[in-house]
Amino acid sequence: MTHPQSPQTGELIETFTYSKWPLVLMYALAGIFFLAAAFLLVLKNHVPVDGYRTIHLGVALVLVCGLAVLGLTVWQGTLRKARYEVYERGITEVVGRKRTYIAFAEMQDLYLFGTGKLGAAGFLTDVAYRLAPTTAFHWANQHLGRHLEFMQLVCQLHVRERLPVMITALSSNSVVTFNYVSSGQVWKKRILGKYLDVTTQPLLLTRSHIEVGGRRIPAATVAQVDINQWSERITIKDASGAVAFSTIPSGIFSLDLFLETLAWILSDDNQV
Repeated sequence: MTHPQSPQTGELIETFTYSKWPLVLMYALAGIFFLAAAFLLVLKNHVPVDGYRTIHLGVALVLVCGLAVLGLTVWQGTLRKARYEVYERGITEVVGRKRTYIAFAEMQDLYLFGTGKLGAAGFLTDVAYRLAPTTAFHWANQHLGRHLEFMQLVCQLHVRERLPVMITALSSNSVVTFNYVSSGQVWKKRILGKYLDVTTQPLLLTRSHIEVGGRRIPAATVAQVDINQWSERITIKDASGAVAFSTIPSGIFSLDLFLETLAWILSDDNQV
């Protein structure tokens, strides 16, 4: 276990937590429903026998509402149980007494996506990250306090810490791997949920080429990388203007790191 503010983590920059007030309000609402059920049962003793059926129906209704709100509160509690400590070199997820630290330099997949109504509209609201495709995601959802600030900070630190790792590997003529999900999966999950149930495909980079979907694209022929916010597409074109690769940007894990790594490869000083 890595201890806070150790040489491995660097200094603590910020801690992000979920607000508990929505849970408090929902517990209070559930309590009101249960009190209403109790009141109706007491009221039963003051009405004629032929009114019992109406009282019983009212009790059943408010109990169902109370249980529904209680169930919703428990579900929301599972989405708000963690806190995140962002350090200079990594991030710690804290759930109860369990602390899970992942260094940014070792974090392979950083997945930004949208949930709820904002996600359906194309906005990025949630952050999920993992050490490697064989490990589980850690998911910070849109209910996290200052979630946009959290997303921006994590993305910046991830690029700062992991880009040198990518450059070192590429400089020694090694292959670096990014993962992405197809555009169809991105759209499907906006509608159906299950956001982390994804099937990824590799996007391979070397100093000399990009390889995706079994197709090898020489880096020397890549002339343009375009991110169109309106159409929600990232498109890589060759010198002739033909599309070499195109997908939804949010489908590419560690997108900012991918763009910075690709920019390094395509710079004049690194063409081979």
